[in-house]
Amino acid sequence: MQRSNGRGAVIAAGSIFLLLALILKGIPVIGGLLLAFKSYRPEAGIMGSPFAGFANMERAFYSMYFPRIILNTVIQNLLYLIIVLVVSFILAISLAKVNRVMQNFFITLVLVPLFIPGNSLAHICLYWFKGAALARQELFPFIYAILLAVKNVGIPAVFILKTMQIRKELTENDGFGRLMAPVAFVMVQLAFVLSTDMDIVNNLISPLVYVTGDNMDYYIYRTGFMQMDYGVSQSIWLFRMAVQLIIGFIAYFMLYVISRSSFSGNYASEYTSPQSQNINPAGFAVPLLYSAFIIWFVFKPLVSDGIKGIFGNMAMLKGNVLSSYVLYILVYGLIAMAGVPVTVIIAKSILTGNAFGKLTKFIFIILFIAGGTGIHQYLIIRNMGLFNTVFCYIPYYIIPVANSLVLAVILYFHKSGSAPEEHVLTWKYAFALGILQFIKMWNSEFIPMILTARQDIMPPVLLSKILMQGVSTGGISMEALLGMDLISSVLPVALFLIFRRFITEWALLAYIKVRY
Repeated sequence: MQRSNGRGAVIAAGSIFLLLALILKGIPVIGGLLLAFKSYRPEAGIMGSPFAGFANMERAFYSMYFPRIILNTVIQNLLYLIIVLVVSFILAISLAKVNRVMQNFFITLVLVPLFIPGNSLAHICLYWFKGAALARQELFPFIYAILLAVKNVGIPAVFILKTMQIRKELTENDGFGRLMAPVAFVMVQLAFVLSTDMDIVNNLISPLVYVTGDNMDYYIYRTGFMQMDYGVSQSIWLFRMAVQLIIGFIAYFMLYVISRSSFSGNYASEYTSPQSQNINPAGFAVPLLYSAFIIWFVFKPLVSDGIKGIFGNMAMLKGNVLSSYVLYILVYGLIAMAGVPVTVIIAKSILTGNAFGKLTKFIFIILFIAGGTGIHQYLIIRNMGLFNTVFCYIPYYIIPVANSLVLAVILYFHKSGSAPEEHVLTWKYAFALGILQFIKMWNSEFIPMILTARQDIMPPVLLSKILMQGVSTGGISMEALLGMDLISSVLPVALFLIFRRFITEWALLAYIKVRY
C-alpha cells in the first residue's frame, strides 16, 4: 500500500510539473512550429499573422547558404568530438598511472576551464591570435573545435578514468558498466550534432569567415534576430529539431538500454584508486604538459592581464558590476534551488515505467531536443511582459527540460535499482546539481543577450559585451575586457573549487553543453 501511495504521489507531482513544462516550454515550441509556416506580422502576433505555407521553407532550403551551414555545423562538431575524445583518452590513460593525490590535482586543473564562461574563453582566444588567424576561413573550424575541447575535455577524461578504476572484473553483464559514462557523453553530444556553443561562436565569428564559420545556430540567430526574417529562421530551426529528434530518440534508447545493463548489479563501491602510490614518470608527463598549456593559454591572460584591466578603463562599468553580482546571485540562486526538486520529480516521473512515465519521457525528449533560444522563446517572453526584466529568466530556466540535469538524475537513479518512488537523491548530489545549474546560468551570455537590453540589469557576463564593442573600435583595451572576464569567472570557478568533492562524474554529466 505504501509503495502504491508513493507511486501516486510521484505521478501527482509529476503531472503538475509536466503541465507547467507544457505551458512554459511546449507553448513556445508550438509557436516556433507555427512561425515556420507564417508570414509574421508583429502587430498581428503569431496566431494572427497570415499563413505562408511552405514559402519560408523554400526560401530557407533553396538558399545558397543552406548546404553551407549544414556542412559547417557537422564539421565543427565532429572536429570537436574527435579532438575532445582523443585528448581525454590520452589524459585518462596517463592519469591512471599516477597516485590519487596527483590525479585529483590534475583533474581539478583540467576541469577549471569548464567553469569559465564561454565568452571569456573566446576573448582569451582573441587575445592570443590578435584577430589575424580568426580572419582565415580555413582555420576557424579548428579554432572553434580546439577552444570548445579545452573547455569540455575534463568531462570525458573523468568518465574514462573512472571506468578504468572499477573494482569488478569484466563480465558479460557488467561490461557496459565500464563504458556507460563515456558512452553517455558521446550520445548526448551526437544528439546535438547540429547545435553549437553560441557563447563561443558569437564572440569569434565575423563575415570574413562565414564560408567555414557560419553554422546552423548562428544562421538562425543572424536571420531571426539580426535580419528579422522570422520565417526563414524558424524553418531552419524546425529542420534542425526534426533531425535532432530522430538522433535524440535513438541516443536516449541506447542510453536507457546501456544503463539498465550497467547497473544490474551492486555498484555500491564502484571505484578504486590505482594500485601504485608512486608517480610514474610516463603518466606524469602528459597531464603536466597539458596543465602547463592550460596555465599558459587560459590563466596567463585571464589573471595577469585581467588584473591590469580591472584597474584600467573598465571604470565605466564598476558601478554596474557590484549590483549585477548581487542581483544575479539572488536570481540564479533561487532558480537553482527550485530547479533541483523539479528535476528530481521529472526524473522520477520518467522512471515510473507506466503510461504516465512513457508520456513524460516522450515529452521530455521532445522538449529536451527542441529547447533552446529561438525567436519563438523570445516572442513568448516578450508577450508575457518579461522582456528586459530580471524575471524573464524564471520561466526560461525553472523547468529544466532543455538541459541535461534530468538525464544526469535518471542515470544516477538507475544505480540504486529501487522503485521510482523510493529513489532518493543524496544531499551532496542534490547540492552539486544546484551548484552546476547556478554556474550554467551564470556563465551563459547568449540567452541574456536576446532577453535583456538594459545595461542596469545585465548579468556580469553580458557586461563584457559592452567592453567588447569598445575593443573593436579601439576605445577600450583588451586588458579591460579580460578584467571583466576575470570578474565574471571568479565566482563559478570558486564555487567549483570549494565544492569540488561534491561534484562527481555523474553530476558532471549535467554540465554537458547542450542547447538550453
